[in-house]
Order: sequence, then structure tokens, then C-alpha cells
Amino acid sequence: MIHEKPVRIGVVGAGHRGGTFVAELRHIPQGKLTALCDTNAGRMDIFNNRWKLDGVLRTTNLDEMLKGDLVDAIIVAVPDKFHREVAVKALQAGKDILLEKPLAPTADDCRAIIDAYKKSGRLMQVGFVLRSTKFYQKIKEIVDSGKLGQIMFIRACEYLGVEHGASYMTRWHRKKENAGTFLLAKCSHDLDLLNWIIGSRPTHVAS
Repeated sequence: MIHEKPVRIGVVGAGHRGGTFVAELRHIPQGKLTALCDTNAGRMDIFNNRWKLDGVLRTTNLDEMLKGDLVDAIIVAVPDKFHREVAVKALQAGKDILLEKPLAPTADDCRAIIDAYKKSGRLMQVGFVLRSTKFYQKIKEIVDSGKLGQIMFIRACEYLGVEHGASYMTRWHRKKENAGTFLLAKCSHDLDLLNWIIGSRPTHVAS
């Protein structure tokens, strides 16, 4: 779908990842930041000081962001345990959403989000950005071509550097109730890539 006007976007979450989106939106003509929501007003003040958010609604109330036509779509960049609350509200309000991975930390939360999505008729994308990486796309192209035959076995390891891995042991990430397990928080990228590249999903899981 081609929009004659920029898509009006609201960012929910004024943390590290939310800041990345706010910064990048300034360079994307197809999108326009029109609203920012966080329960911590001080965090939004920091964003305003850094990026001069003139004309952007800043609110601690998600319902205020979602009402009317202030935003066409929202980016969900809050701690994982709040994904369900924000995503379901946004979909029920008729907004498209980009949802940071993982979808949610529990199966019940995932089902609730998926159910709301199916009922909404809106667009939803989970932030599995590695699918857009050129070398992963090339790997999938080769697998899809059949040149390798039927894939029967994959051995995969992800080696985390100290700086990258440490981020999952600090702040809200370090508590299971906020983000689920480390496997979910970090390796959801890996699991998504494997399913996507092979074009199938596992039927049994063991550990």
C-alpha cells in the first residue's frame, strides 16, 4: 500500500529501543512521529531535549495516544511483559503495529495478541529484523532453490560477545518475570531464522 501522506506513527516506550526508533524516524520520509507514550514523563523529557519533539504529543496515557486519528500505527518498544497490554489495545483501536521481539513472554500472552490481531484486520509485524539481512536472505534463497536437497539437520550456535550478552543481564531484562527466559529474550531471533530459512516448524522440542 502506497501512502500519499507519511504514516503517522506513535512510539510506546521511551527506553533504549524506543530512542532508536525515534531517531531513525527523523530520516524516513514515509513515516512521521506524531506521538510518544511512556509511564515515565521524565524519560520523554530526555527524548525531547535530545531530538526536539515539537508538535509530538507526549503522554503517559496510552488511551490518549490511541484515540482518534493521531496515529495510524504504533511501535511497541516496552518491556516484554507489557507487550500484551499495549498490542491488544492498539489492535482493538484499529492501529497497525510493529512489535519488538519476542511477541510476548508467555504462551497465553502470545495467544491473546494473535487473537486480537486476527480480529482486527490490521497489520502486525514482529521485529525479526535479521530476515532483512542480505546474507540470511541469500542462505534462504539457496535453500529454497533446492540445490542443497532436503535439509535434515542443522547445528547452530550463537556466540555472544561480552558487551552484547551483558545487556541481557541488566535492568529489566535480568528478571524472568519481565522478559521470560534468556532463550526467549535473545534466541527468538535464532529460532525464527531457522524456521524461516527451512520453511517448516518443529513438531517436538527436548532439552
